[in-house]
Amino acid sequence: VVNIDNGVGAGAIAALIANRVAAFRGKEAGGLKK
Repeated sequence: VVNIDNGVGAGAIAALIANRVAAFRGKEAGGLKK
């Protein structure tokens, strides 16, 4: 595990996860609901 500066590392990881979740939910919502 590479220990990046907490603020930057946590922010980057949170952004990546949020991006994936948002993209996935966007597809789900677009496919199931209008």
